Amino acid sequence: MNNNRRMRLNAIFKNLEALKANLSIIEEEERRALDNIPENFQCGNQFEETEDNVDSLDNALNSLIEAIDYINNVI
Repeated sequence: MNNNRRMRLNAIFKNLEALKANLSIIEEEERRALDNIPENFQCGNQFEETEDNVDSLDNALNSLIEAIDYINNVI
């Protein structure tokens, strides 16, 4: 790989790392919101929606980590 492509990949890598950090914060906030839903509301729509959000954010975070790992292997 030439230096130009390696430098561009490094920039992408750094951007993805920053996105991962931000996404991780949001995922943790949503997880805390889920954990703080009172027990008597845990069968309601809000709980299910928040639970789905946590699952989706977790999947997105894992996919982002996988992409970062692939790029790291190249550089």
